[in-house]
Amino acid sequence: MIVASDTWADFAGTIWAEPTTRWIVYAALVVGLGVGGWRVWRKVRPWLEGISRDLAVVKHEVKNDHKTNFREEQDERHEANAGTLTTIRDDVKLILRTLGEHGYRIGELEHEVENTRDRRPEQ
Repeated sequence: MIVASDTWADFAGTIWAEPTTRWIVYAALVVGLGVGGWRVWRKVRPWLEGISRDLAVVKHEVKNDHKTNFREEQDERHEANAGTLTTIRDDVKLILRTLGEHGYRIGELEHEVENTRDRRPEQ
């Protein structure tokens, strides 16, 4: 039975001593925690659903669904690109050599033109 107590400790000790009131306190705690947990869940659930949708998109993008080994594909592409770059390098070398020859010939022609001007008869 609950009686007037001098302190909160005496009051709590009195309530805790009786099994019926102890179970009432347990029930009140469970209901309070349940209601609090339910309210938190209502607030957090939309946020968690958004994260779940975002993760589903990421999983779809990252999923390993290819049929070949990427390393082997990369090696094959590297060999093909290396061959193409070698061909391009050789073509550029040929073009530069040809330009050098033309530059030399143009220089010779300019020199001839200058010599021809110097030998021109005066009028």
